[in-house]
Amino acid sequence: MSEPLVGLLGGMALLALSGEALVRAAVALARRLGLPSLLIGITVVAAATSMPELVVSVQSALAGTPGIAVGNVTGSNIANLALGLGAMGVLVPFTARRGALRRDVAALVLATAGFVVVGFFGGIGPIGGALMVTALAAHLWNGYQRERRERDAAARIHAESPEEFGADWSAWLSLVVLAASTAGLIVGARFLLDGAVAIARVWGVSDAVIGLSVVALGTSLPEIATTAAAARRREHDVALGNLVGSSLFNLLAILGITAMVAPVPVDAAFIRTSGLALLAVTVLSVPWLTGRQRVGRRTGALMIVGYVAYVSLATGVVALG
Repeated sequence: MSEPLVGLLGGMALLALSGEALVRAAVALARRLGLPSLLIGITVVAAATSMPELVVSVQSALAGTPGIAVGNVTGSNIANLALGLGAMGVLVPFTARRGALRRDVAALVLATAGFVVVGFFGGIGPIGGALMVTALAAHLWNGYQRERRERDAAARIHAESPEEFGADWSAWLSLVVLAASTAGLIVGARFLLDGAVAIARVWGVSDAVIGLSVVALGTSLPEIATTAAAARRREHDVALGNLVGSSLFNLLAILGITAMVAPVPVDAAFIRTSGLALLAVTVLSVPWLTGRQRVGRRTGALMIVGYVAYVSLATGVVALG
């Protein structure tokens, strides 16, 4: 048991470090290429922060454990919303800029509901995966065009987002860091998956459950760390934008690309528990994400406690069964 645990923790650490480096290198390279800050904030930041989830999900599907991919995305989004929002509220209570992220939040709710519906039909194939990626691309392009014209609150949030990963690196240094961090993600994902699968066998839980707990927490570390850092600087709207954007990428791009590589079966029993839990967390988070309610320390603490209780219940119930 000790060897899988060491591998799992080592994989988490490598994923966190490599994920952070990859985001900074991607943003620095995009700036060197002259891309607008708005476009970088809408696409590059959210995509780069979701790379740990992508690498882990694709590797798990290719290794014949697609349940980890589904659990990883489900658990990562629950962690993003519960732990991310909770950490922000505990560190510095805030109220989001009202309605600034309403389009992205609406898209996230629809994507989550769609995932739950599709899950009841047995899974996602290559065609479904391609449609998911296409839907995300259309949403991002429409959002970029709209925000470039209107220069509204959402445009300001997305334009400010790359500042969270500011790094004045040359193009060559950015490419080197990109290559090294990508290799780190691949190796870290391998260690994480091997350790997680071994622990799942010892605990007697399914791949999906281990995916939504320890694997999801490991791949969500870059987003949680970035969110906490932004909250300490009182840049809550930027942090929220990153959380929502990353969660949307997880559902549509990560699951979509994984399904294009290998079909992703979804257990209806998993959807009835964790899938519906994700939908509930997403819907309940809307008032805080759209600025209709304040996130205070008590609310933040309850979110964190609720997340811990949910993961403990999910793993414990399955293990006992």
